[in-house]
Amino acid sequence: MRASPTVFAPDQKPWYRRSWALASIGVLAIVIVVVSDYPQGTTKADRASEYATVQTEIYSGIQSCNSGLVSSITAVGEILDRQSTDVSTANGILAQAEPNCTPAGNSDLLDLASINVPNILENYQVRAAIDNLDTWAFPNAAAVVNDLKGLLANPKDASIRQDLIKRQTTMDALAANTQAIMNKDAKFFSVPTATLGLTNLKSYPASILGG
Repeated sequence: MRASPTVFAPDQKPWYRRSWALASIGVLAIVIVVVSDYPQGTTKADRASEYATVQTEIYSGIQSCNSGLVSSITAVGEILDRQSTDVSTANGILAQAEPNCTPAGNSDLLDLASINVPNILENYQVRAAIDNLDTWAFPNAAAVVNDLKGLLANPKDASIRQDLIKRQTTMDALAANTQAIMNKDAKFFSVPTATLGLTNLKSYPASILGG
């Protein structure tokens, strides 16, 4: 037979069975978890080292898409300026560049999106910089490459030019904001600043912009 559970009078319960004790134990457990998860003894040098690593990852993550965009602008510009008649090669460049500006088609962008920002950098807008560049590449840079493809086929289509200019203007704002964040953080941590050097509206020949 099972023994009957011991029943205590309210004022005779052992201390560990009383409500105030149970509540205190619960609070203590939460405190222990929070404290154990909080980075202890981190210094500015620790944060600077972590930031330098993340900054390199950010820079590397966006360059492949940017390179494809630069090649696309050059190829289409040469056709529209009648410096070249090799439309087939230009289309080949565009066909590679568009997926290269999507996370699904470029592992560098996938790595950029999944950068793990250390807790000790959570107050330095690093995640905002990463999110900016994710948006810079996709959907915007990918869409610009698609617009360039459209201009190659229809050079006089004003709606394509308007969309290209609008998207590139958005990209310029994202890039400027990101660079400002990186400059500020790099200066604070006394590490060399990584200059993104991303394509901007001034990079386009007049034949593409319609000027």
